[in-house]
Amino acid sequence: MSTAPAFADDVPVRCAAHATATALDADAAVVLDLNSQTYYELNEAGYVLWAYLQEHEQATAPELAEALRAHANAKSNDADPALSQATARTHTDTFLQSMRAVQLIVPAS
Repeated sequence: MSTAPAFADDVPVRCAAHATATALDADAAVVLDLNSQTYYELNEAGYVLWAYLQEHEQATAPELAEALRAHANAKSNDADPALSQATARTHTDTFLQSMRAVQLIVPAS
């Protein structure tokens, strides 16, 4: 059974104003919720998505998934893509659901 996406495809999202992130290395980061003073660890996929939102200020789920896929495929040494569009979207939806649940990703409007 699949779960519904955290946001509709046409809804731009952004990082919450009360959240700040710090890179741990090239593949991970932590996000601090300044309201609750809680840290959340981001894996490489989460870090790529968070960084994309920081750079672009807002994005839709399909835009985020494409950014994640492009990042993974740029790192791939194989002729085959490292990350399919479907897998990138699954990772993106999981990230958005997790971050929305703790109010660190919010609708841009």
